[in-house]
Amino acid sequence: MAKNDSGFEFEDNRHFYGVVGLLSLFTIITRFLLIDSDSLWLDEGLSIRLASLPFAKIFTEAVPVDHNPPLYLYLLHFWIEIFGNSAAAVRSLSAVMNILMVPFIVLTGEKLFNRKIVIITLGLFLLSPFQVYFAQETRAYSLLNLLSIISIYFFLSVLENRKKWHIVAYIVSTALLIHTHVYGFFILLAENLWVLILLLKRESELKLPAWIVIQGSIGLLFVPYALTFIPLVLSIQQKEYWIAPPGILHLGGTFVQFCGSLRLGLLFIGLCLYLAIQYFGGKINDEMKGRLHFTLLWMSTPILVPFILSWIVMPFYLTRYPIAAAIPFYFLAAVGCASLRKKSIFRGVMALLIVISGYYLVQYYSNVTREPWREVVADVRQAAAPGDQILVGADFCIREIFGYYSGNIQGEVTGLSREGAEDEIIEKSKYLQLKSAGATLWFIASHFGNREEVFLQQVSVDYKIEMKRPYYQYDLYNRTVDHIRLYKLVPVE
Repeated sequence: MAKNDSGFEFEDNRHFYGVVGLLSLFTIITRFLLIDSDSLWLDEGLSIRLASLPFAKIFTEAVPVDHNPPLYLYLLHFWIEIFGNSAAAVRSLSAVMNILMVPFIVLTGEKLFNRKIVIITLGLFLLSPFQVYFAQETRAYSLLNLLSIISIYFFLSVLENRKKWHIVAYIVSTALLIHTHVYGFFILLAENLWVLILLLKRESELKLPAWIVIQGSIGLLFVPYALTFIPLVLSIQQKEYWIAPPGILHLGGTFVQFCGSLRLGLLFIGLCLYLAIQYFGGKINDEMKGRLHFTLLWMSTPILVPFILSWIVMPFYLTRYPIAAAIPFYFLAAVGCASLRKKSIFRGVMALLIVISGYYLVQYYSNVTREPWREVVADVRQAAAPGDQILVGADFCIREIFGYYSGNIQGEVTGLSREGAEDEIIEKSKYLQLKSAGATLWFIASHFGNREEVFLQQVSVDYKIEMKRPYYQYDLYNRTVDHIRLYKLVPVE
């Protein structure tokens, strides 16, 4: 890559590690700041419920509903035993995992690029609302993110020197990765594709038989779960899955999420396009080109492959699933930024990145970003009187999250199923009993689809809506949405 005049170099070790230490401190602060300000939401409640089961039951109970390998739930199980199941406690596991990524971003960045690019990448990582969001989420995404960068680092180490402990560390970290989330396999695929490219170009000192043994070792470690995982995939294919086929906007949306906003996404993509201009303009040397090729493969495989498979096999692409592709994307944007030759332009772009990222990070902390179940249940607890009936649709919300917050709430709680015939949303005898008793109904609608409207229409003969209260939140695209609505239904006189 051509030398620039940014005046932003880190040749002195103390200077470099001092900046890394400072960025690490800010990473710790941003990941734990207001970690329990948002309510736990449905999927987090699922994680807590499964992880709170006796250890021997977690695997069998999780497979039908979570559809991912259980490593994260095992870790969360022991974490809950030590720290409890409060929102701050359960989310702190993900925060710790996200913070542990810092040294591996540094190590991987030094292998691929230089210290300047490492510092820029760390800054993008530190200020990303996307990274903070999943660092404060009681789900497996932070573990997937962490094990992906660890696997990549030891993968590069194996290609570089083939030390035995590097090989063992690569096998173990990658085996743990594919025991965390289905999308971990796409990191493994990217690594194998890169080895294949090197072998075809005769640029690898690692021989094919040795690589087969390494991959075979990873496969053997996955065999115990594979016996369950493969039948699970086949069973899901035979029924209608809840994820819809992705469109082209999902690809763009993935990168927007990585950045935290559309404005940041355009800026990041602009830096990547500038890097492409430098590449095709002959301003980048062959060694750097190879490193960029690998980084591009690392980024694109967990995005494009599941996207394509979602059309060929079955839909399983959501924009949050390829979270492991965010770090290589940050690396590419950082290389584009570091390629800016003029000091004034470089510093201006850096200032713009910091200001816009900081603004959206403040927005993240200021807004409700998850389904506010805590507030919904608190409102019902305050308003419901003895004899009132609390109806929750869909019924699984009671098990996964409503029950976490409900405690000694007054009124009988009944779940409404979104399965079966429309005239069976609420059992007829149960409905007649409520009607005859003249009970006030509190209806909490979430994840209920069109059955919310069907139910309200069916009871409209006997009940009128006295109150409807939507509970708003901001999604990862900074859009306002309401996934929960509370109705107060009173008998028609």
